[in-house]
Amino acid sequence: MWQSEAMWIDFSSPHLHPFLVMIGVDGVNAITGTPFTGEPDFDADDYIEVPTQQALATHRRPYGDLRQFVPPSVHDGPDAASPGHLLQFTVTPMRAEAWARRRHHAADRPDCVLCDISRAERMRAVPRATPSRVLGPLESPDTWQPSLSRSGAVLVVNSATWRELTGGSPRHHPLTSTDYDAHRLRWHPTYSETPMLSSPI
Repeated sequence: MWQSEAMWIDFSSPHLHPFLVMIGVDGVNAITGTPFTGEPDFDADDYIEVPTQQALATHRRPYGDLRQFVPPSVHDGPDAASPGHLLQFTVTPMRAEAWARRRHHAADRPDCVLCDISRAERMRAVPRATPSRVLGPLESPDTWQPSLSRSGAVLVVNSATWRELTGGSPRHHPLTSTDYDAHRLRWHPTYSETPMLSSPI
């Protein structure tokens, strides 16, 4: 990612089959700010339910503050501690019998509140931030099939680390102050790709 970029994570599901998704950022649960274990804590509600809660815009850090998903800064100089941010995912499907009941319910009960929420959430254009999850958990713990859970990880790096890894620049072009102005967004010098070192070179 370029310094001028931030991202939000959007999940989709074939045939709208529900999944419980846990997200970690550098070993920290993105929802709660506690250590990421990959094991859902149903009391803490430290996961999202896809496709009903399909997007995540920010992640919570151990200190409780929220951050956007952005690349590591190139402005920290050559001694920057981390080459990237590790995003971890653990995905658990809904049990087949629970999914069959939901599909049958949706077909027979078009006024189903849960189904109405799901349809409304799927059409949301704005991603969900981590605090104040209005819907809360929609399913009981026994709805999910933990024996079929799968995990994966993605390393988010800045343009400098990408060049070191691949020998080339990211395929897409960085956003500029002109792009920001066109969308009426405020530009900040740290969005530039030029390192801003605190001491002379």
